[in-house]
Amino acid sequence: MTDQVIKLGSRKIERYHFPQKHPEGYVLVDREDVWTRTNTILSVIFFLVLILAIPGIGQAWFAGELDLVLMLVVLCLGSVIGLGLLGRHWLKSNKLTPGEIFMPRFPLRFGEDFTLRYRRKLRHKQLAKPGQVQATLLAFEQVTYSVQSSSSSSNDTRTETATVWQHQFPAQEVPAFASEIEETYHIQIPRQGPASFEGQLNAVRWQFQVTVNLPGVTKDASSFQLIVIPEVVT
Repeated sequence: MTDQVIKLGSRKIERYHFPQKHPEGYVLVDREDVWTRTNTILSVIFFLVLILAIPGIGQAWFAGELDLVLMLVVLCLGSVIGLGLLGRHWLKSNKLTPGEIFMPRFPLRFGEDFTLRYRRKLRHKQLAKPGQVQATLLAFEQVTYSVQSSSSSSNDTRTETATVWQHQFPAQEVPAFASEIEETYHIQIPRQGPASFEGQLNAVRWQFQVTVNLPGVTKDASSFQLIVIPEVVT
């Protein structure tokens, strides 16, 4: 399944949207929760920029090269912001394993009725206080269009998103001293859709979103893109 590509509309769905086959069904991992090699490389680059740029600011200042000083200051600020964002991501990934969901089938179809399981583990400690998990299944439409700029003759590109269908599940409590979050949800895909669609300027996407609030640990969200297609009539 992971080597397949589904074409919905005029664009193909990227392979990373496909779940891995698992003895328990199909597992989909939120890649935003994963610390990757790219994150490590970017961290090293930002750190090296700071090491090289900070001494250069002083040298350029005494040499009277103000344009170079400004450029180096901008580089330093960008690197600090980049390191801050990456550091926050590393701290999050160091506290919890990536969120993952287990499904019996993939892709999903109109009218499908099944049980979905969400799982995420704490890496180093147990909860001191009870936590909470909130899940939402939704379909939304995203449209990109151009408008005439008021300040120039060029066009501005804008993107708007509107929810087409949504179901919020009751909040679930994570007990104190738990070292793992595991919740099950009864999923019912509407018989009338809508179907997943990927176009050049618009798209219809299904997502399963989960927010975990763990006092003393972190508050974080996972998002999983699903593919929903019409039921095949034979």
